[in-house]
Amino acid sequence: MKVLRELERYIDQALGISVVTGKWDKEKALPFFLRDAYDFFLLHLMGRDYLLMVDLQKEETPPATIRKHMEQLRKAWPDEVIYVREQMTGYNRNRLVRNQVPFVVPGNQLYLPVLAIDLREHFITKRAELKKLSPSAQVLVLHSIYERRALFDGNMTLTEWAQELKYTKMTMTRAFRELRTILEDEEHLEELKGRRLWDLVKPYLRNPVRRRRYYQVDKPFVKAPLLAGDSALAHCTMMAEPDHMTVCMGGPQWNRLQEKFMSVELARPEPGALEVEVWRYLPVKFARNGVADLLSVYLSFEKNTDERVEMALEKILEDVPW
Repeated sequence: MKVLRELERYIDQALGISVVTGKWDKEKALPFFLRDAYDFFLLHLMGRDYLLMVDLQKEETPPATIRKHMEQLRKAWPDEVIYVREQMTGYNRNRLVRNQVPFVVPGNQLYLPVLAIDLREHFITKRAELKKLSPSAQVLVLHSIYERRALFDGNMTLTEWAQELKYTKMTMTRAFRELRTILEDEEHLEELKGRRLWDLVKPYLRNPVRRRRYYQVDKPFVKAPLLAGDSALAHCTMMAEPDHMTVCMGGPQWNRLQEKFMSVELARPEPGALEVEVWRYLPVKFARNGVADLLSVYLSFEKNTDERVEMALEKILEDVPW
C-alpha cells in the first residue's frame, strides 16, 4: 500500500528511526462501518506495536469522529492507535493536536504524544551527537525568523519549503530532522518562532564564515558585494567605520570574482584593502540594502572580545523585527 511505504520513509526521514508495517489480522472482527472507512495495519516502532487506522474516505473525517472511532477500536485493540491520512487541512491537524490524537500525514506532519518518553530518550542521544546545525538547517531557522513564520505549524510541506529556499527535498528533510532533535522538549512546537526560536537554537548555530581573505582590489566591482563584519556593523549602528572594507559572498561567487577583481592577495588586512568573508551559505538569501543579514553578521563575531563590537552586536539584536 502506497501510504504505508510513504509513512515508513517519512518516519525514517523525520526521526531517523526505521519502522516496519504489516497487515492486522483481526480486522474482520470490527463493525462494518469501521472496516468500510479504514484500512488497519500494525506499526512496529521502537520495540512496540501500534495500530494504524488509515482513512479511506475522500472527504476529511471530523476530528471528533476520529476520536470516537479510536475509542471503539480499543475494544479489539487495547493499546495505542494512530490515525493516518494522505492529506489533511492545517485546521484539522491543529484540532487533532489540541485533542492529543496521534496522527501521521506522510511527508507533512507527525504527531505522536504517546511516544513522548521513548522519543525523548532517543533524541537526547541524538542531541548529544549534534554539535552544530548544518548550513541548510541554519538557513531554515533564519528564514523562519525573518519571515515570522513558525517552522512546525504544518502550513507548508517539505516540498514547499525546499522550493522556497532552493534546496532539495532531501536536504530539507535532514534540516527539519536536526531541528526536531534539539527542540523535541519544547511544548507547542507548532507555534515556535522569532526570538524564542533564536534563543533555543543559538548554541547550535555556527559562524557562517568558512574562510577570510584579504585583497588589494585592482578595479571596481561591476556589482558591489554585500557588506559584512565591521563594515556591516558600522553601516547599521553607531560604530565607527573600519580602515578597510569587509564584504561577504558564497563560494561560487568568490571563485568567479577573485580572479577578475582580486588578483593581489595580502597576508593581513591593510588600510584600504578588501576583506572577503566566504560564507557557508549564500548571504544574498536574506540581505537587505547591500548588507548581509544581521543575525548571520552577529554569528560571525563568535570570538569577539572588543567592547565596541559587543555594544554594536547588542544593538543588532534589539533592531531585529522578531
